[in-house]
Amino acid sequence: QPQDSSGIGPRSDLGAVDRREPASVPCMSMHYTADGVEPLLQQIAGLIPCKLARNSKVSLFIGSLDLRSSGLKDEGARVLFKYLTKVKVVCRRIMLSGNNLGDRAISALCGYLWKSTEAVWEISLGGNFITE
Repeated sequence: QPQDSSGIGPRSDLGAVDRREPASVPCMSMHYTADGVEPLLQQIAGLIPCKLARNSKVSLFIGSLDLRSSGLKDEGARVLFKYLTKVKVVCRRIMLSGNNLGDRAISALCGYLWKSTEAVWEISLGGNFITE
């Protein structure tokens, strides 16, 4: 573990937190691969603290989830937002523009937003096929 300048303990700028508190990530991005959305889900799972307080309403804060022009499809969006809801991840900004997403993906996003315990500040949806 990196040491502070005195060499005595861990550096405080690395965000050492009580593992019972939600983790925080400034930005996450994803681009489509043959594996679909699974690598992103695994990345998120790896950031969630193992032992959260029982009454915790949030497991992870993501400042910006950048999925612009990532190749995310309707089914991938459905799986992603179902997972984020299940594990109590809060995203402040969700950028989904340029993915040709349809109504099914937006319905999944709405389900996530409805169940989120914190407000989402910004959602980017340009360049999709939303009809309703």
